[in-house]
Amino acid sequence: MIVMRVSPDGVFGGIYVQNEVMIYRFMTPNGDLLPEKVSGRPVETHRVNHANFQKMLDLYIFRKPGANDVSADYQMYVLFEEGILLYPNIERKMEP
Repeated sequence: MIVMRVSPDGVFGGIYVQNEVMIYRFMTPNGDLLPEKVSGRPVETHRVNHANFQKMLDLYIFRKPGANDVSADYQMYVLFEEGILLYPNIERKMEP
């Protein structure tokens, strides 16, 4: 299953393929679109290493409420039939 989603403001996008979520940045902090060469490469790849989370349903990328720093203030929920994983900062390699 492949799932693609973009944050509501269009800054980040995520693609889920075979237990990996690849994060892409589409805009600069001031709202300018990035060139295709830059936005076509993932800024981070998160591997889902939880054996009991198999059937992925959806993912949602959003800016933390009240956040000021654009690059460090995006989170991601990955929804599975078995539960939900939260990635508190999508641009850093962090375990949910």
